[in-house]
Amino acid sequence: YAVGDDVREYLSELGMSDVVSDDIYKEALVIVVDTADKKRICDERYQNGKFLIKIDHHDDSPEYGNISYLDPTSPACSSILVRMMKEFEKLGYYFGFDGPITYKNSIVPKQCVKEVSIDRILSETDCPYLPPVPFRGQTNYPEYIPYIVRQMSEIKEISLDILSKKIQDNFNKLFHVKL
Repeated sequence: YAVGDDVREYLSELGMSDVVSDDIYKEALVIVVDTADKKRICDERYQNGKFLIKIDHHDDSPEYGNISYLDPTSPACSSILVRMMKEFEKLGYYFGFDGPITYKNSIVPKQCVKEVSIDRILSETDCPYLPPVPFRGQTNYPEYIPYIVRQMSEIKEISLDILSKKIQDNFNKLFHVKL
């Protein structure tokens, strides 16, 4: 889930905040990104989570949370997140991308698509309110996957057929099936 303040109109293309019940926070892993100190966290319920990770690049920010990852040499948290993704990739993780990679101003997800190996890439439509363009503002459905994969192939500059086959192979390998 992504929670926080209401998204400003000029940023709405990046998606909207999720509506999350209090119960979900009780055993949750909470990750706070680019929020220098606790008073800047806009949803107080973060305190109800089971484990808190803070990721930041502000060198004057106080440590808080169970893990506080600070890299003042990074110009923005987005570069930290891309670097972390690359480390998780080395550990064998797969990465699923969905509707927001088709949004004009969706910079970090597109950078992640560009950086991740095709051996670790998947496509998805799990988020019900973040469908790909041209379905913005509608409910998301699995039949929209081709729009996502097409955008991924453009970002990675590889053929749609090659990427589609690789995503299918990755799915089969991850879930130990043959479709």
